[in-house]
Amino acid sequence: MAQAVEVPVEAQEEPAAVRRLRPVHGLYALLAALPLGWWAARAGHPTLAFLASGLALVPLAYLIGLSTEALALRLGHGLGSIVLATLSNSVELLIGYLALQKGLPRVVQAEITGSILANILLVLGTAMLVGGLRHRSQTFGGKAANVQATLLFLAVIALFVPAFAPILVKDAPVDINRMSLVLSAGLLVTYALGLVFTLRTHRHLFEPGAESVAGAHAHAPPVIHAPGTHTHASREVWSLRKALVVLAVATVVAALAAETLTDTITPAAKELGWTDLFVGAIVLAIVANAAEHWSAVSLAWKNRMNASLQVATASSIQIALFVAPLLVFVSQGFSQPLSLAFPLLEVVAMGASVLVLNLVAYDGESNWFEGALLLMVYLILGTAFFLLP
Repeated sequence: MAQAVEVPVEAQEEPAAVRRLRPVHGLYALLAALPLGWWAARAGHPTLAFLASGLALVPLAYLIGLSTEALALRLGHGLGSIVLATLSNSVELLIGYLALQKGLPRVVQAEITGSILANILLVLGTAMLVGGLRHRSQTFGGKAANVQATLLFLAVIALFVPAFAPILVKDAPVDINRMSLVLSAGLLVTYALGLVFTLRTHRHLFEPGAESVAGAHAHAPPVIHAPGTHTHASREVWSLRKALVVLAVATVVAALAAETLTDTITPAAKELGWTDLFVGAIVLAIVANAAEHWSAVSLAWKNRMNASLQVATASSIQIALFVAPLLVFVSQGFSQPLSLAFPLLEVVAMGASVLVLNLVAYDGESNWFEGALLLMVYLILGTAFFLLP
């Protein structure tokens, strides 16, 4: 969920020296994996096709993030925030839709679980570790963090109900699909209300004033920063036309890469000895969130822990309250619709990660040791996903 967008007060009054959107050019080298993946898929090498397509999705997700940010600034705070809130996890939506189309709802559930865990534990943990090693301790807006943690806890509750309902009600059949639809509608409503809360009525809680910005950054002109996207440096904003063209092209190419990826998931997992849970919860989640990972760590390194935490938690919120319920509704036309009845291990894992997030964020301060603890929890859960059938 896009929690806050730092934009100039007057979007029309751009400074003469416009800042430039400077992508991490090294990422573009990974695009070379795209034709390799296509060739490997047609040559009967599913593992190579799967790994190459996954690597190619990293820069494509980054480009989608850059163009989405530029659109958000060009369209103004209100409409721009909605664009950010709906498009900043496009790769997860693409992979989820194509996997459902191919009858792989378990992979989609695992990807949703993995995206939430990766952002809360891996991304935020690495950011706190790296930032803490440089700055000893860092502060962030405690109230904003509590609101985000509460939204995530609500999503976990919505997953607990269909997971435990068949266990608690043994004498009568439970209509899990109908329950999932009702709960998904509730999650989407909550997501919309959260946007109103964070972008309008209580916007001040999510603005960057709570974080300490050292040195020159304290007087730097405002730049667009939308948690859940991939901002990591001062940038000049692309034109509206360029942003739309890059977004369209990157999305189409990402769809082609995701098509190859989902086509080769099952045979690649069998060759590598990986479970569907490990592939979705660890491999796909890390690929889809690589840009957020870089952004959060970069911000923490610059002592912008408030923005770093929002990048990590906002993406998890969007996955839990927007992407997952939207895929539930979209999947109704497929032979195997997606349900919110996740396996108990995944539900417990998400509940534990949200609990750890609350414990770490309650005091509004972080250090390297708390980051190490988050990473250790991720390692424990990843080991379980890899070893358990």
